[in-house]
Amino acid sequence: MKIGVRVALSLYFGFFVQTLLVFVFGPSGVVALRAMEAHRTALSANIGQLERIGADLEARRDLLLHDGEEVVLLGRKLGYYREGEIRVFLPGTGEATLTRVLGRMVKRYEIAGRDHTVFRAIGFVTALLFFIGGTVGVGRDTSSSVRG
Repeated sequence: MKIGVRVALSLYFGFFVQTLLVFVFGPSGVVALRAMEAHRTALSANIGQLERIGADLEARRDLLLHDGEEVVLLGRKLGYYREGEIRVFLPGTGEATLTRVLGRMVKRYEIAGRDHTVFRAIGFVTALLFFIGGTVGVGRDTSSSVRG
């Protein structure tokens, strides 16, 4: 096989390996698409949770706007009392906390592997090995004729 053909085949094979690696492991490859799908699912779940929390907060706000007794009860939870009111603490009962969970933290999706240097290096090494492998067999007589 001529050297030009071997070089062309080696380059083609190396390019094919690099393209295959980018297709599977690249930023828009199969692995990245699965990660983006999982991230989309997490964001959808987070949006649903935040919508439920928003509806709960709106209902609580409407209750505070229209019910005076609810305002008084919330004021007592916050530590505000009317003059003359007596606070009674019962042992065994804990203080009520006013904290609430405001959804789950979902990290921003980062596209990993923007640098294809590793894929290029693997493709180059593959092309080089393919070229060397094609050169090893050159010079051997592969004819099967038997001299008599």
